[in-house]
Amino acid sequence: MRILITGSNGLLGQKLIKLLCDEEVEVIATSRGSNRLPNDGQYQYESLDIVNQQQVLDVVSKYKPDVIINTAAMTNVDQCETEKEACWELNVNAVKYLIEACEVTGTHLLHISTDFIFDG
Repeated sequence: MRILITGSNGLLGQKLIKLLCDEEVEVIATSRGSNRLPNDGQYQYESLDIVNQQQVLDVVSKYKPDVIINTAAMTNVDQCETEKEACWELNVNAVKYLIEACEVTGTHLLHISTDFIFDG
């Protein structure tokens, strides 16, 4: 099984990478910018900005994972309030891009969300 993790530089993403590397699965870690995790060859890393629709499609089409686990999000509540457009781009539009790429490649998407609910 091939699993692609988004947000692999975040706390949840990092933990999932470590847990999945102990299993019999192929792991592709993705995040914006360079990798912040030590890599002893147990997984592949690909820089991916999920707010870039074409980049999402390209990376998902390249790896054709069985499952994408989306852990990428803007979770800082105060930042979400002050940077509403950036919050919407990452927490809504980027998920839409992942869904679209999954539909093209037949990939299953597991989306992990925060427990906060926002008005409007």
